[in-house]
Amino acid sequence: MNKSWKTWSPFQSRELREICAHLTDDELDMFVERSRDFGRMIAKRIAIPIGITVAGAYMIIADYGGSIAFALVPCAVILVSLALFPWQQKRQKELLCSTAWAKEQGIDPDRLKVFSFRFRRK
Repeated sequence: MNKSWKTWSPFQSRELREICAHLTDDELDMFVERSRDFGRMIAKRIAIPIGITVAGAYMIIADYGGSIAFALVPCAVILVSLALFPWQQKRQKELLCSTAWAKEQGIDPDRLKVFSFRFRRK
């Protein structure tokens, strides 16, 4: 099985692509497992509780705009996930820069460019 699909991203920087190309099988497994753990954490701590709360509210106030509240579940999950994105990205950068190849190259997590385009911060 080709392992490159596990780390592929359409806007991946050249530097990140190089690190991913040199991942050992153990490093790749650790990287993928950490990503899965983040997805599980989003589901357990955010998506499911919000879904249960809104579903309960929908049952109670179905005649008073419950469908609007029910439609807000995906919006709430997306907003919370976006808020956690910088934290997760920092953790992934640290993991990628701790790989054998990245250490040999002297790649620093604070300078690692993840995307091929630049985010603008004001």
